[in-house]
Amino acid sequence: SAMATMDVLENEDLIRNSHNMGEIMHVRLEEFKEQHASVVDARGLGLMRAIEFDDAKTRDAVETEAWKQGLLLLGCGPKALRFIPPLNLSEAQVHGGMDVLASALKAAKA
Repeated sequence: SAMATMDVLENEDLIRNSHNMGEIMHVRLEEFKEQHASVVDARGLGLMRAIEFDDAKTRDAVETEAWKQGLLLLGCGPKALRFIPPLNLSEAQVHGGMDVLASALKAAKA
């Protein structure tokens, strides 16, 4: 039921974790926006985040490179990638995923 779901979210502190890990992810995504001219936007709430590229070709190249390195991302809209990890994501996992994304951005640029 909906109440049981809310109990799990509250008892396991998933809401707070989603907020805290989402903030870490936000900082990393903003860094990519500053470092890569092809990243034109970083947005989202909690752990539901997205980055938007200047064109679909770049987005597709980054998505493919990330997949080759073990990070599954989903395209959304005409030029964006979305991130919807589990609510119990750890800080190490956030940084691990963002490190793969950094590598994929560099590989797609090459």
